[in-house]
Amino acid sequence: MSNASLQDSVAIVTGASGNVGFGAAAAFAAAGAHVVAPVRGGRSADEVRTLLSDERHELVTADLSLDGGADALRDAALARFGRIDHVEAVLGPRWQKGAVVEQSAEECREGM
Repeated sequence: MSNASLQDSVAIVTGASGNVGFGAAAAFAAAGAHVVAPVRGGRSADEVRTLLSDERHELVTADLSLDGGADALRDAALARFGRIDHVEAVLGPRWQKGAVVEQSAEECREGM
């Protein structure tokens, strides 16, 4: 996928306050995508806020380890941009149970 195909696309990036997620958010932003990312607080959240500080992006106060967190993130992306083109689902470093979409909510919470 070329950077040109990312221009003005909408990308949800989870885990943006961690190393891999932050890198993914930065890459999407640099390629011209609108980035939607959850933040919970702390120093890492401040770095994400700095990276995604312009009006092209949307930061959402959401905890994906809680019921409704993913829904809030999705709803914010759709309300702001009307669509979602990409999802970069980055979980904590302990995750090794396979595809996220095949896990129960409890298993996902364990990995966060």
